[in-house]
Amino acid sequence: EEEQKNISLLINAYQESELPQKKIKLILMGNGKDKAMITSKVKALDVEDMIEIIPFSTNPFAYINASKFTVLTSRFEGFPMTVLESLACGIPVVSVKYQNYEDGVIKHEDNGLLVENHNPDILANAFNRFITDEKLYLSCKANAKQSVLRFSVDHIAKQWETLIND
Repeated sequence: EEEQKNISLLINAYQESELPQKKIKLILMGNGKDKAMITSKVKALDVEDMIEIIPFSTNPFAYINASKFTVLTSRFEGFPMTVLESLACGIPVVSVKYQNYEDGVIKHEDNGLLVENHNPDILANAFNRFITDEKLYLSCKANAKQSVLRFSVDHIAKQWETLIND
């Protein structure tokens, strides 16, 4: 849904980035109420061959694991589960500073890139950095899994156990 997910920003930044020229596709997953509008935007920009819109899946991990990186362009999020899922798979994230981004899940230039919201040029530059700066990309990729260990079931269970026992 455009109001929350800000997909227009994502599409505009993708189109401005080097990703289409490098034949790196953008996969959008979902069935939100704005799907027709987003599909029309993709057609109007003539990027249908590079942006694929697929239905929502309860098991997106095949797509996540095949990704170079994932992207979050939301204006606001409660707790960003898609970011956790990506990082847990060892896939770094490019994210805008959404409302509540201070949750600390994404650490700029450690497990992903965190950029200002509302500016497709800045977001496109972040995409390009992950394609052109291999050292940065590999560092973020190497840090991705360990960066979310504090959210693992085992870690949370131990915290609950400590809380209950105290």
